[in-house]
Formats: sequence, C-alpha cells, structure tokens
Amino acid sequence: MKNLLIGCVLFIFVAIGLFRLTTIHLGANLAGPVSARVPNDTWLTDFSAAKQQAAGENKKLLLDFTGSDWCGYCKLLDAEVLNTTVFRDFAKDYVLVRIDFPRSTELPPALKQQNDALAQQFQVGGFPTLIALNSSGSEITRQTGYQPGSGPQAYLAQFK
Repeated sequence: MKNLLIGCVLFIFVAIGLFRLTTIHLGANLAGPVSARVPNDTWLTDFSAAKQQAAGENKKLLLDFTGSDWCGYCKLLDAEVLNTTVFRDFAKDYVLVRIDFPRSTELPPALKQQNDALAQQFQVGGFPTLIALNSSGSEITRQTGYQPGSGPQAYLAQFK
C-alpha cells in the first residue's frame, strides 16, 4: 500500500513537471521566452507618466491589460499582432502602456495597486483587453479577447 501511494505521488509530480515543461515550450513558440514576453521596448508601466507623455506629444494611449505569464490568448495576441511590423507602424500614433496581472511574478506594491485601480476604473473583465484612450485619458474604443489567426490588420482595424 505504501509503495502504491509513493508511486501515485511520483506520477503526479512527473505529470505536473511535463505539463509545465510543455506549457513553457508552447509559450516560447508563441511569444518568445516566457520571461521575455514584452512585445517591444516601448511599453510603459507607469500610467501617469504615459498620460503626461501622450498629452505632451499629442498622441493617444493604448492600454494592454494582460496576464503575461498565464494567459494563453495574451501570448497569442503578442505573437500574432503586437510583435509584428504592422503593429509597430500602427503604434507610432500611441503611447503604449502594459497593465500586467502576472501570477508567477510578484509586482512591486505600487505597480500592483495602480494596475488594480486601472482594471477597476476601466471595468476590465477579461484578458487580453486593449483600450485606446485619447490624450486626455477618455476611452475611444476597446477590444477584449483575441481570435487566433485573425492577424494584425483585422485586429487593429477597429483602433484606427
């Protein structure tokens, strides 16, 4: 009986390890290494600073509400839209803000508080959610979720 219990526990640990390994490899294939998921280096995390920058440059804001280390559709959106040259060209008119809700990484308390407040303010109910704001911070449009395979042109058309 003891050997059966030990065997079951070992089987569970091996299964969990294989699942995590598969998940990490899938994430890497979809959006690069999981830890390096940031679509490009132009995403800001400080909403106040981004809002000031948008006002100063007369640009719109694009908020990306994401679960960077657990949300499969967020990773697909990054791979199929946010990591493309089409998006980089589109994003020239925006100040980009990443509002992240990771599960494996602990955010600094001030950033977590900001992100929670923004999710509540904009009534974000799912991930990914992209919200376009004018330079004064009023919502223009939003897209919640992602339909894999639709491509960057179709996804970004509603933001133009």
